[in-house]
Amino acid sequence: MKKPKRCDCEKTFDHLSNCGCSKQKENHNLLYLAFLELVFTAETFIRGFLMGFGLTIMSDILLQGKRKKEDLASAKEFGVQVGLGVGTFLVGASVLVPRSWRIAGMGLG
Repeated sequence: MKKPKRCDCEKTFDHLSNCGCSKQKENHNLLYLAFLELVFTAETFIRGFLMGFGLTIMSDILLQGKRKKEDLASAKEFGVQVGLGVGTFLVGASVLVPRSWRIAGMGLG
């Protein structure tokens, strides 16, 4: 059985569906999009964590006047808990945003 000739997919679109390159490109694109979704989910979580942690620390230092090491240690522990909560909330809330809006917001669509 003859192997199909290797095609130059960028130059010849008319027989792209008949060559093996189209399936490879499709699989590669799906893996790439899945990787992008994972990266954007991680970015959303990190942004939420930093927002929750930062606001907690700022409110404890600026509004409540905590300046001692003992006070800052408890504020840091509480800030980590709030940061994890806000990050998880934002990732969960992103489920409610339609995929088309997320794709348009990322500049991919």
